[in-house]
Amino acid sequence: MKQLHVTGPSRRKFLKLAAGSAAIAAISEPAPVQAQITTKARIVIIGAGAGGTALANRLVRRLVGAQITLVDPRKEHLYQPGLSLVATGLKPAGYVVSRTTDWLPSEVRLIQEAAVAIDPVAKTVATADGQTLQYDYLVAAPGLALDNDAIEGFSLDMVGRDGIGALYAGPEYAEKTWQAASKFSETGGVGLITRPETEMKCAGAPLKHTFLIDDITRRASNRSKAEFVYAAPQGALFGVPIVAEKVRMLFADRAIETRMHHKLQSIDAGRKRAIFAD
Repeated sequence: MKQLHVTGPSRRKFLKLAAGSAAIAAISEPAPVQAQITTKARIVIIGAGAGGTALANRLVRRLVGAQITLVDPRKEHLYQPGLSLVATGLKPAGYVVSRTTDWLPSEVRLIQEAAVAIDPVAKTVATADGQTLQYDYLVAAPGLALDNDAIEGFSLDMVGRDGIGALYAGPEYAEKTWQAASKFSETGGVGLITRPETEMKCAGAPLKHTFLIDDITRRASNRSKAEFVYAAPQGALFGVPIVAEKVRMLFADRAIETRMHHKLQSIDAGRKRAIFAD
């Protein structure tokens, strides 16, 4: 299931804007405020991740009189981009955890139940506890489900042992990933970082993790003991050609090997072996 993203300016555009803001502050005018819309629309949003909460906040600012309902069983909100920082020891696990309600305006109704069915004809959403929610507009932003069983021989209880890590499984697993990566940065060996063939939460995350662990190993003066291999089923390191080329150059500069068109199929944790299809 693909994740629906509803965002404002990209991080790159935001940083460019911030860099130039001091120079133009004296002559710039504030952006025009968008006119509010009065409506009685019933809006149901499935998913309280970054997409769902961002959209809910934006709708509250734009709409007057709308009934906005957010459906998600989780009481905790995860700042998932921060998981890569936890997995490299730069942040504690608690850094990425907050309450879902902390990000929602009071005008939004939060139903902490899972959505189990959608009836597009009747325009209703059914929840796990038996509620039926009527809507005029529906937004489905449930996020992605991790398919750990797609890798034969792997399970989450292995994370942190035998040099195994899992970046996006959650804050506790990201913390265990750092335990394994920290030991690797001290002892060296072969560091194998993979990317899935399927859709993923962030295509840049495994690249970022590779760079960070490489840097940590260098700072520990142990880079000569380590060999880094980045393996991915895709034919390029990133979907944007100019970024892919930059990463390729940086990998070459840092002696990070690549194995493109390699899909991870299974692992043998005891022997520390990974089997790929190419």
